[in-house]
Amino acid sequence: MRNEMRTVISAALIAFLISCGGIACMVTGMDFEKYKMLTVVLFCLLFSLITGVIAGAKHSIWVVLAGALLLIGVFARQQTVNSFRFLLQSLTKIYDMAYGCGVYAEDYGYLWSGNLTWALCIVAGCVITAVVWTVHKRFTAIPAVVLGILPLASCLVVTDTVPDSWAIFLLLTGLVLLILTHSVRRRSAWEGNRLTALLLIPVCLMNLLLFWVIPRDGYTVGTGKLEQKIVAWLQGLPFAPDPPGTTVVPSGPVILQGVEVELDEIGRNYLSDAPVMNITAENGGMLYLRGQAYDVYTGKSWQVRKDLEGGDLGWPTKDLLTVQTLEIQTIAPLPIRHFPYYIGRDSWLEDYENGRLLIPIGQNQGYIFTQAQPGPGGGLTEEDRLTDALYEHYTALPEDTLRQAQVILSGTELEDSLSVEEKAAMIADYVRQSATYDLMTDRMPIEKEDFAIWFLEEGTTGYCVHFATAATVLLRAAGIPARYVTGYLAYLNAGIKDTVYANQAHAWVEYYDPTEGWRYLEPTPGDGLPDAPADPNPPEFTDPVATTEPEDTGNPSDPSLPDGRPMQTLPSKPGATEDSAGSGGPGSGQTGEPDRTWLWTSLKVLSGTAGAAAVLWLQFWARRRWRQVKMHSGHPNKRCIARWREVLRFCRILKRKPPEELMLLAEKAKFSQHRIAPEELKCFDSWLRQAKSQVKAKKLGFLYRIFWAV
Repeated sequence: MRNEMRTVISAALIAFLISCGGIACMVTGMDFEKYKMLTVVLFCLLFSLITGVIAGAKHSIWVVLAGALLLIGVFARQQTVNSFRFLLQSLTKIYDMAYGCGVYAEDYGYLWSGNLTWALCIVAGCVITAVVWTVHKRFTAIPAVVLGILPLASCLVVTDTVPDSWAIFLLLTGLVLLILTHSVRRRSAWEGNRLTALLLIPVCLMNLLLFWVIPRDGYTVGTGKLEQKIVAWLQGLPFAPDPPGTTVVPSGPVILQGVEVELDEIGRNYLSDAPVMNITAENGGMLYLRGQAYDVYTGKSWQVRKDLEGGDLGWPTKDLLTVQTLEIQTIAPLPIRHFPYYIGRDSWLEDYENGRLLIPIGQNQGYIFTQAQPGPGGGLTEEDRLTDALYEHYTALPEDTLRQAQVILSGTELEDSLSVEEKAAMIADYVRQSATYDLMTDRMPIEKEDFAIWFLEEGTTGYCVHFATAATVLLRAAGIPARYVTGYLAYLNAGIKDTVYANQAHAWVEYYDPTEGWRYLEPTPGDGLPDAPADPNPPEFTDPVATTEPEDTGNPSDPSLPDGRPMQTLPSKPGATEDSAGSGGPGSGQTGEPDRTWLWTSLKVLSGTAGAAAVLWLQFWARRRWRQVKMHSGHPNKRCIARWREVLRFCRILKRKPPEELMLLAEKAKFSQHRIAPEELKCFDSWLRQAKSQVKAKKLGFLYRIFWAV
């Protein structure tokens, strides 16, 4: 009876760790919404205990499954169907953003809504059932391990979905316990339960040490090449899905994606190192590559108004001066072209629509742009200027957003006498100082109705999406037409093919100046800009808004324009000086201080090695001490049985049969009323001393002693 109870506890413990850890890996990695993790945890705990208790009965597992299916079918059939549809929809939305494989939907574009908790509990119940069945019936552990890993595997196919550390810790602990104890459990349930208890603390300590040596924030996503191979393979199929940015709806119209940013789903951001495009430029420097512009703000999302008539791009086209030629070759299949500030009208007129420059069907992924800037007296033509209707459209905000944004602006030094350029610079500076940059910023609370206002009033951290949205809203509240823009921030070397990676994706603002047209504005703090690849001669940059007239150096290669406007520029990082801008930067090789990263790495390796050795020795000492206590305390018959178990252990190590005289003494101690005498116990001790000497004499005897704790 006692051994059965230990089996119940072992099965429930391992099932809870694997099921709860697996589900937590999926929901934290995918950053799901509309689920209650506490409910899932409590379900895993209770269902593990209940299944563990009743699994010992004959055919009990089938009774559990039949009962669960009956309850679901009678009381929650529709809820179950809707919940799993919502789970499938949530998963495919993330896969669609990565691979363009389409979002699951039915009924002509109807997207399911619901609560994921029910579906997650059912998935957890299946994992628990498999694990408890494996532990109780001592069957092969392969089905239980595969089911336990499946929720984690759903995150591994996308490079940006990294589960939380505590979720991986639970799953890893449960899987290690199941795998390490399985072979012993199949021989003896009692030995398996005892080994589970002995290994629990060492395995937890080992996993904690692993997470300390390799912290989650230090994970490097190295699956970019694999992701590109998968994308290329999908696109090569005869029924290849649409490129990323489109959603395929069965039996219904195609719903364009990439025209909405769901701000209420913006949470922790894990950057991918997948290559996106290669760029060859005549001049080096920092370059904004514009992708998609958004013009409708709802409070919880950015959207694009389709078929916006007249002045959609609104860039200067009068008297443009050619600056350089850019050759772009995309690596990942993209539905749109990314282009620099600025390009001539003939480069975009035919294909530009809905805030982006589409790639016509049948064209390849390579294209060339001529980058230009307005010359003296250049700028907007009457055709380029915003109409009154467009002016109103690009300053539109929800009523509550407008009211609260104007209250925020009233606390600044913004004055009507300032120029549009000066107002934009002040707003960008205000937004930059409103929070610190952090990719691990959590989602907006579900009860909040406006992303920008929440960030400006309550947010303490954010990244480019937060800062660009807030700046766009404040510009509109100040009466300045503005729009939210996404694309890439590239760092180029003159005449060299440079690669732009997914982790250089960025968001910024375009605002409208009546004299010069749409200009870009960078509201993200300098330390939050995408890092440049290593460059032995990093270029220096100045503020595109604050700089109105560059210093005349007499250098004919100066990229500044005749009217004093710099080409592609950004604000320098806080604390940067003129001397530090050109040396000691990332990749410059001159940091001003000796590189001590090797010392920290060495300390981590040494600490990890010492910690692993300490954990190894601790489990060795604990297991050996536990057996010594059993052999030297209690009733003589119990001590005799403990010694007999030790004899069996050494017999397995030495691969020999147990001595018959000792087996007879053990049977006498267990099944008769005979009290074992001290002289009879000494027979066991004498045999064990000889066996221990033989183990020490074996090749690699030290490893035998550590593994078997002898």
